[in-house]
This record gives sequence, C-alpha cells and structure tokens, in this order.
Amino acid sequence: MFGDAVAFGRETGAAIVHDFAYGDLVFDGRAPESFLAEPGAREVGVELFSMSKSYGMAGWRIGFVVGNAELVERVRWLQEHVRAGIFVPLQRAAIAALTGPQETVEERRALYEARRDRVVDALAPLDPRCEGTFFVWFRLPEGWTCERVLDEARVGLAPGEGFGSRGAGFARLSLATVDELLDLGVERLRRALG
Repeated sequence: MFGDAVAFGRETGAAIVHDFAYGDLVFDGRAPESFLAEPGAREVGVELFSMSKSYGMAGWRIGFVVGNAELVERVRWLQEHVRAGIFVPLQRAAIAALTGPQETVEERRALYEARRDRVVDALAPLDPRCEGTFFVWFRLPEGWTCERVLDEARVGLAPGEGFGSRGAGFARLSLATVDELLDLGVERLRRALG
C-alpha cells in the first residue's frame, strides 16, 4: 500500500502526507507501519504524529511532522502563520512525554485492546472491526441510524458517513471512556441491535 503511494507521489509530483497519530495503538501483536519506512517515502512525503493518542494529551493540539525536508518546511511556514506559537509549557510537556518513561504508552495500548476485545465479543453479531486506535466500527442493522440508536438506546455513536461515502451504514464507537460507561453502552447496544 505505501509502495503504491510512493509511486503515485513520484509519478504525479503529489505530496504524500501520512497521519501516524495512532502508530502506537495497534493490537494483536502487530507492529505499527510507518509510511517513512517505505523505500523512497522520504523523497515524496511526510508523516504526522500527534501527542494526543500515545500520551493522552488530547485537546492540547501538539505534535510534529517528519520526512521530506521541503514539505516539513512548508508545514512549519504554514504553522507559523496559523498560530502565533505553541504555549511553552505544552512544548515542555511534549518533550517530557517523548523523552521520559514509555511504560504508559504500552499501558494505554493494552487498555484499549482489552476494551476492544470486550466490545467485539459483546457485539459479535454486528461484525465489529478494530485492529488498533480507540474506535470500533460496525455496520448498523437495516433500518438503524446513529440518531435512532441515540434516541432508543441512549448511546452516542459517530455516523460512518462523517468519514466519507464508504462509511455509509456504519457507526464508530469510542473506547476512550471509563469502563463502566463503555460496558453500559455496549449492553444497551446489544439489547437494541441484537
């Protein structure tokens, strides 16, 4: 897949931008797949990393970009014009997260994998899918929408359509909530959707 993206970038001159925000949150013993590990990727693209997923710094809006030097410079220039700068304590927190002990990254990954396993087991008839991140996707049964699920089961889901036309008919459930609420929501879904 990344090889095709590199070839496309070379053939068309397009810049390839890979969002690697969930790189540390992969399950089932799989290794994360970095675009920049693909031969030739650094010539045509960059990779974005967010502190929010691996280090629980959601909402802080801090991360970094690596890869093709010209593209990194363009992102830096754009960032300079969009923001006046990143609040220094956030920068220091990001440095501490990246250079400090990394045990919490694995703990967070294992927590989400355990939650994924419970959701997949409980909602098995809906064929839920999740190989990483903290979201589980599943196809809604005929006649159901996320709005109907919210009205009748009192569970908030993200409609798949919000992620493009291929998401039509699917829903996304977040694993980024406390276990008690996740279990309550899954039980409500199981009862309502079968």
